[in-house]
Amino acid sequence: MISRTVDISDPTLAGYVRDRIGFCSEERLLVIFCGPANSYLLDEEMGIGGPDTVRLTSASLFRRALTVGAQGILLAHNHPSGVCSPSEADKRATDELAGLADKLQIALLDHLIVTPSKIYSMRAGGHFQ
Repeated sequence: MISRTVDISDPTLAGYVRDRIGFCSEERLLVIFCGPANSYLLDEEMGIGGPDTVRLTSASLFRRALTVGAQGILLAHNHPSGVCSPSEADKRATDELAGLADKLQIALLDHLIVTPSKIYSMRAGGHFQ
């Protein structure tokens, strides 16, 4: 369960995300939608892929964000390989999504890479501002 406020440093959030997607054998994308002051609105799995890729159109992501009135989104996807670092494709996708989010005035809070034993924050890793 996620607390009322989405805090990236909260171990409860890390555990929730890991439990939802960290042990899956195919890549999955979990999106946590936030309201004012990072208040939790809802979360949804918005993409399921293969062992090393997940597909999601930016249009469907942001359409959903606007529909639920999200002011922020937190992305998390798993790496079934167990490698807890972003691929070049992860970096490119995050850059693209961050730019689109900014244009729509939706904060991209973070993009987390999740494995059974670790979670990597792309924001903390300096991959976007």
